[in-house]
Amino acid sequence: MGEITHPRRCAAFGLVVVAAATMAAGCGGSSTSAATVSPERWQTSVCSAIGQYQHAIMRDAHRLNGLTLEFEYGVPKSSDVRRKETAATAALRDDTGTLRRQIEAAGVPRIDHGAELSAEFVAALRELEERFDALHSEALDIPTGQGRAPADALLVPKMLVAMDRVSRRMRAAHERYPEANLIACS
Repeated sequence: MGEITHPRRCAAFGLVVVAAATMAAGCGGSSTSAATVSPERWQTSVCSAIGQYQHAIMRDAHRLNGLTLEFEYGVPKSSDVRRKETAATAALRDDTGTLRRQIEAAGVPRIDHGAELSAEFVAALRELEERFDALHSEALDIPTGQGRAPADALLVPKMLVAMDRVSRRMRAAHERYPEANLIACS
C-alpha cells in the first residue's frame, strides 16, 4: 500500500460529503409500488434524512481517519486497528441502512421518472450498505494481539472506493433522469 498523505486524508472526508450531496441532489423511494408524494413532501423527508446521514458518516469516517494517521506516523497494533475498524465499519453500514430505509419510507416523488430514479437511489444505497458490511467482515478478520497491524488492514482506501462508486452511480442517474435536478437539498 502506498503512503497516505494529508490531502488524501482530507479527501476521505470530502468524498463522503460529496457522495451524500450527490444523493441529495434528487432521488426518492424504493419502487413503482411505493406511494407517490408531492415533490415538496419528498424533498423535506429526503433532505432531512440526508442531513442526518452526512453528520453520521462524517463521524464514522473521522474514526477511520484517525487510523490513517496511526498508519502514517505510528505503529498501530492489530487489536487496536481491529477494534476501531470494526466499530467504524459497523456504524457506516448501519447509518447507510438507516438512510436507505428513510428514503424508501419517503415514497416516490411525483416527477417524470421518479420511480426509476428512486429505484436507482435505493439500489445504490443497498450496494453501499453491502460494501460496508464486507468491510466490517474484513475488520473482524484482522488478527488480534499487540503486533503491528499489516498495511492492508487499513480499510480507508476501500471505504473511499465504495463511496466514489456510489457517487459516480448517482451522477449517472442524474444524467439519465435530469428531472431529479428540479428537487434538491441545499
